[in-house]
Amino acid sequence: MPWLLFSNKSIPKFEATQIPLSASKVFHCYCMGWTDSEHATIFDVDRGISRSVCLNSNFENNTIIITESHLQAITSGRNVTPVYWACDRANSIFVIGTDLPTVTAA
Repeated sequence: MPWLLFSNKSIPKFEATQIPLSASKVFHCYCMGWTDSEHATIFDVDRGISRSVCLNSNFENNTIIITESHLQAITSGRNVTPVYWACDRANSIFVIGTDLPTVTAA
């Protein structure tokens, strides 16, 4: 199953799956299976100022928007491709992703 993961801190154990984000140096993106998948469309908008990830190739579904200093997750009422998140408030670290076991492992 394809998965996608974002974090505000580098995650060494996922380093092999990291992809660069042209829009942000603050956030880190990790993915497995999205490039060959029909389940997501990843594209750059606004000349690299932000990056939008539409989950499940349907703009009425969940969308994650990344800018230089902000990450915004917009979930739909249907939530076909679930979005999970975890945070460590003491260390100001968060993880958001599409696969619960992967988010938990991060």
